[in-house]
Amino acid sequence: MIDFGDRQADARDADLASCASRGDRRALAELLRTHQQWVYAVALRFARDPNAASDLAQDALLRVVTRIAQFEGHSSFRTWAWRIVLNTFLNSKRSPSEEAIGGWDDYADFLERSGLREESELEPPQLRYMLAEEVRVQCLLGMLLCLDRTQRLVFVLGAVMGVQANEAAALFEWTPAQFRKRLERARADLGSFMKDRCGLVNADNPCRCPKKTAAMARDGLIDPERLRFAGPRVRLFTEEAPSRAQAFAHFQEDAAVSPFLGHPNLAGPDVASEMDRLLERAGLMV
Repeated sequence: MIDFGDRQADARDADLASCASRGDRRALAELLRTHQQWVYAVALRFARDPNAASDLAQDALLRVVTRIAQFEGHSSFRTWAWRIVLNTFLNSKRSPSEEAIGGWDDYADFLERSGLREESELEPPQLRYMLAEEVRVQCLLGMLLCLDRTQRLVFVLGAVMGVQANEAAALFEWTPAQFRKRLERARADLGSFMKDRCGLVNADNPCRCPKKTAAMARDGLIDPERLRFAGPRVRLFTEEAPSRAQAFAHFQEDAAVSPFLGHPNLAGPDVASEMDRLLERAGLMV
């Protein structure tokens, strides 16, 4: 995750932004590459669907680009830019997944209706594992959609991404105490639901990811031929952010958080390269 407390990196970003506002195309591309993967990572956990997350991330980054000349240095550049990103997310059109999941009760009913079925022994063990992993990530992302939009971003930033309370609070223009209170509420809501329903958290619950694969494939929620969240090339989010290991360790024993730390970090849209090509063809920046 972007380290909002790294003053040296923030100063470098501010310099790049200044150069970009004066027409330096390479500075803009470098700035976008610094942030684009993490913008997509948050967007994916906000929207659940990878395609919707790609659109959302691109929209947010384009808004940062079009406003870059307005940065006046009253706050850190990273705080300024990510406020734009988060406001874009909060004000975006509801994704299809958000429309489908109405809240905790609706999601509980869905899990109940989908039923449980033993894995097929005819499938290779590796495929069974990947199908179960696909279900695990899909289901956990569905739980995030049961939180309201602000709660969801608070949880993703504060727990999953390991952003410190004082840094995250500045993004919402809250006090650190306000952020911590909202994060605690989100963790409590998730924890309560998972304790009552999820076998990952409570072994007494019958729900198990491998037993949901058949039902989710039947209902078109996963496609065994086109897995989105599982596969040999997928890297875990925590592997991509070793500098945040201490922040992640703080939540390892938290039942409402630890399942989310093993989420994949999928590659998002390469906005930097696309923007660079467009600007070069248009001759707008050098």
